[in-house]
Amino acid sequence: MPPFNPRDLRRTCKTLMGKGIDKINRDILQQHNKFDVSSVHYDRYDYMKEKMQSIKVWEDFIYCAIK
Repeated sequence: MPPFNPRDLRRTCKTLMGKGIDKINRDILQQHNKFDVSSVHYDRYDYMKEKMQSIKVWEDFIYCAIK
């Protein structure tokens, strides 16, 4: 088995999520959305509704893939 890096899972997951989740929501799920000043300092919204919707899409994808 080739060497394994946990980042490989994260990368594969983000790539596969592209089949049903837009890039903005994938970034939110992986905490990649907070780089500008207003997001870091002023945006305190937790995006929980959007995260839950994205996780549901991902859950359905995984369920269908293993079925």
